[in-house]
Amino acid sequence: MKFFIDTANLDQIRQAASYGILDGVTTNPSLIAKEGRSQYDQIRAICEIVDGDISAEVVSVESDEMIREGRDLAAIHPNLSSNAHSSGKGSRRRRPSPPKVSGST
Repeated sequence: MKFFIDTANLDQIRQAASYGILDGVTTNPSLIAKEGRSQYDQIRAICEIVDGDISAEVVSVESDEMIREGRDLAAIHPNLSSNAHSSGKGSRRRRPSPPKVSGST
């Protein structure tokens, strides 16, 4: 079993880390917005506290932008993984459908 804290509050993360059982942090844009810092600054600060898995979520809604932002987030720290929501324009197919073949026999 792993113990993750779902917050972006640095004091809460420090306190959980002080117990010696924290395996990682999950967070999202809403939690980060409550802390009053940019998403990237807050995630960097979390990475300085936690030596474990960190999950962050993209805020973009356009598919191509979600991919770019996810890569930017993942580049912050080796333990960071980025998540993308799967609704609206962000969930469009990344590859075109194969062409339909029609013919007569």
